[in-house]
Amino acid sequence: VSDNTSTLTLQIPPSSLDEQVFISARKLSASDTTGLNLGREVLPILYQIGPEGTVFNPQNKPTATIHYDDAQLQGANEDSLKIFTYDGDRKLWTPLPGPYQRNTLENIISTQIRHLSLVGLGVEKEVVSGTQEMFYDDGIADFGFVWGKGTIVSNRFYTDQQVKITKLKFHVWGEGHEVKVHVLDDNFNSLYSRQVVPSPGWFVVDISRDNVFVNGYYHIGFQWISEPCCRPWVGCDNTPPHHSGSYVGTISNRNKLPQEGEDYMIRAIVDYGANTSPLPQLITYLIKDTKKVIFDLSESYDREDKQNLTGILNFGDGSSTTFTNISTQITHDYLRPGAYNTTLTVRDSKGLEGILAKEVIVPTPTAVEGSQNLPTEYSLSQNYPNPFNSSTTLRYALPEPSPVKVDIYNITGQRIRTINLDYQPAGYYSMQWDGKDSAGNQLGSGVYFYQLQAGNFRQTNKMLLLR
Repeated sequence: VSDNTSTLTLQIPPSSLDEQVFISARKLSASDTTGLNLGREVLPILYQIGPEGTVFNPQNKPTATIHYDDAQLQGANEDSLKIFTYDGDRKLWTPLPGPYQRNTLENIISTQIRHLSLVGLGVEKEVVSGTQEMFYDDGIADFGFVWGKGTIVSNRFYTDQQVKITKLKFHVWGEGHEVKVHVLDDNFNSLYSRQVVPSPGWFVVDISRDNVFVNGYYHIGFQWISEPCCRPWVGCDNTPPHHSGSYVGTISNRNKLPQEGEDYMIRAIVDYGANTSPLPQLITYLIKDTKKVIFDLSESYDREDKQNLTGILNFGDGSSTTFTNISTQITHDYLRPGAYNTTLTVRDSKGLEGILAKEVIVPTPTAVEGSQNLPTEYSLSQNYPNPFNSSTTLRYALPEPSPVKVDIYNITGQRIRTINLDYQPAGYYSMQWDGKDSAGNQLGSGVYFYQLQAGNFRQTNKMLLLR
């Protein structure tokens, strides 16, 4: 994939996949990156490679090479360039572990990839330590701002690494009326809130024991929860330059309007040295025509302690194993087909842990490649039994190799369970659904829908659960 500024090349060994797969790639435009939280690490050199979720054999991985233009580096150090992958569940970019090959004379960087997803070129920032006060004002209140019940004023700040917020500061005029202070994400979802009665001057709310962590854009908000009767007021700095980081809006409607003419005197004190847990990542690969699964842990990540991650992998069938190196690939042979709730616990040298749960499906193929009875079209059969009491069998057919996903919906259309079956060869398959949602809760009697997505094929059927 190439344009005037950069080129992405994929070198895929024939043995990296069990079957032939049509792989597509495109470079993302600026309008495609909305909501991806690029931050200051990832440069605007981004590619989408599909079918997203396709997993390669960990023992024979493809190589991704990006040829870039110096003008796109925005002053970044070429020796620190890495290829990042996007974790859609956690809305986070993390660098691929390598090994990296760099040619700074020809502007080329390459590394191995484990699966298809969004990838981008970026620079891994050094970890900053210590505390920092985030603010826009000059410390002098030119006037006070007050609004009606339910209104919130906020300052929007940014951090390019995970930090702990220890204190909130508000310059207040007046007293005697209870308000609510907030930490919000960039979509105005509340991460933390507390009702307080502020005192005049710089009013400080200590939240150091509440373990509030943020990464990327966030808001510190001050909300009136009753008619303020002209008090308390939030101080405003009306002296240029203005930073366009102050907002007014409402949480209930998730709306925030930027204020161009003033900076609210709202501050945050953040701790860059606070302990942060590692981010576990688990990629699974089912070995063709077996019940063996390869677990790749190598994309697990910790900014402060990348080399010393250890932990435990629970296979969900009553067995587990410990590991002392996340570069290790672990192969496990399941005794029978089924759905297994695996858990990966990653621990750094400080003893801090990150935990990731992932459902692994070992399917039951009733036809294998080479058989004369391979399906000629995609299909999703009616579940059996139906109605059912505790579990039911879902059967489907794949005429060609495909990434497979099954979603379960309730009668209102809410998705309550997603089962990713990863990449599967052509054949007839069946799987069990246990009547539980994604949190493991048993669902009540009623009508439910199950939808199969395989490549470009999509079909939905109805089923009835009777407890």
